[in-house]
Amino acid sequence: MLNESVIKVLKNEMWDLATCANGEPNVVPVAFKDVTEEGKLVDSFKEMVEKMFQGAATAKGALVITPSKVIVTTPGADNKKEI
Repeated sequence: MLNESVIKVLKNEMWDLATCANGEPNVVPVAFKDVTEEGKLVDSFKEMVEKMFQGAATAKGALVITPSKVIVTTPGADNKKEI
């Protein structure tokens, strides 16, 4: 489902994940991630985080996102196009 351009952006760029619960919006940067062969985005780098911060920080879980569709949001002829 994810084409090479989308996979490249997801793997190589930092992106923001936005949520909203009980009317309270929240946005966090996502930097430690991977895209699996199944197209799932996996934020599961506990060991890497602990090593990077020499034990001063730890990842407390994993987030798995399976996109149902990808929509272009950049200006231009493809804006709002579903990939």
